[in-house]
Amino acid sequence: MKRHAPILLLLIFVVGARPQCHQTVVLPGGDPVVVLVTPGTCGQVADPQGKLFANLASVSLEDTLSGVWPRVTRRSSGNTIEVCVDDNVSIFYDAPMDLLIHTTSDTTYVLPLLVSTGIPLAAQATATPDMVAPGGTVQLNVDVTGGRARRTYLWDYSESFQTSYDIPDPVAKPVMSETYAIRVTDADGQRVWSFVTVTVAPAAQ
Repeated sequence: MKRHAPILLLLIFVVGARPQCHQTVVLPGGDPVVVLVTPGTCGQVADPQGKLFANLASVSLEDTLSGVWPRVTRRSSGNTIEVCVDDNVSIFYDAPMDLLIHTTSDTTYVLPLLVSTGIPLAAQATATPDMVAPGGTVQLNVDVTGGRARRTYLWDYSESFQTSYDIPDPVAKPVMSETYAIRVTDADGQRVWSFVTVTVAPAAQ
């Protein structure tokens, strides 16, 4: 009987290429790129390295403070991206945002932006109601537009405050007519003042 040579079984493993790990790279730089945008318009952002947008897969924009503004970003041409805001969106202050540049090489580049409205900081203090009977309470408030988030608020101290006075909407209980003053400061150090007077009506006889 003819003997066969031993058969050596070789297990061949075909090893595919390892999946590429996603990378996130924060682009170096100093101050954020300022983009002037008003509702219904677009601001252009140039390719910071002259080559990132060539392999562009998609772009997105994140508000680093609140993320509540509807907005659209789209590619404009080979070396720019347009940052656009819907015309029905109300923007009242400058906000830091991150432009996320997603490339076909599975790398996301983060470009810090400052989306600017170009609106100067302004404040308007109000009181509801602005006339009360003795012992009545008043809701103070301040409407602020423009400037750069984040803002700080400081009402001039008054013994009539029922709540903290370093918030935009304290409650007061004046015992006599009084003028309240608030100072608003934005992230760039700009300051504005606003005043509102509350009248305490004489007690009924």
